[in-house]
Amino acid sequence: MDELLDIRRRLLSIAVLIAGVLLAGTAGYRLVEGWSLFDSLYMTVITLATVGYGETNPLTPAGRVFTIFLIMGGIGVMTYAFSAITSVLVEGDLSVALRRRRMEKRIAALKGHYVVCGGGHAGGVIINELRKTGRLYVLVDKNPETIEKMKERQGADIPYIVGDATDDAALKAAGVERAAGVFAVLATDQDNAFVALSAKGLNSNLRVVSRQMELGVREKLFRSGADNVVNP
Repeated sequence: MDELLDIRRRLLSIAVLIAGVLLAGTAGYRLVEGWSLFDSLYMTVITLATVGYGETNPLTPAGRVFTIFLIMGGIGVMTYAFSAITSVLVEGDLSVALRRRRMEKRIAALKGHYVVCGGGHAGGVIINELRKTGRLYVLVDKNPETIEKMKERQGADIPYIVGDATDDAALKAAGVERAAGVFAVLATDQDNAFVALSAKGLNSNLRVVSRQMELGVREKLFRSGADNVVNP
């Protein structure tokens, strides 16, 4: 799920929750005390905010009982709502989502780039060469820690996708349909074969270079769609 969309839904849910409490309090005071809409809303707000401004009008016994229930239920709801908002704004959920969205836009603008599947040693060597020759690239790896280590080694904010490179969705997110080539340097021959097969299925014009890990699988990698197989 898109993280920004998830945050919007969370904030919308919080807004609906707050509005519901305010509406219930306002309607309650109008029904129990017969106050005006403004006085009922004002009393609800100062009760939930616990600011202690005092009553707008004298409360009847029924009004006091209603106020007790409003405090017991409403303050709990408001505390939860503001804690959730703090979590989104202060603890980094929103900033992470915004960084992810900026990365997606950055990758969406790429064309004729190279998709490096695998952030291990071989992936690092390939990225070094691509950077030296001024070629654009996107790293795909399912382990966020591996990507962070790669960023530290490269000393740059590299474009990346956190995802399984054997999954079409991850390859599409990396822009494989607009890419010039794919480097399949995952840990197993099976995974590299899946990458080659998926990449060719999404873009038959790109060139796929696959790493061979075990003897006897070279031809299988070629049949999977690899244009070149390297046995380091």
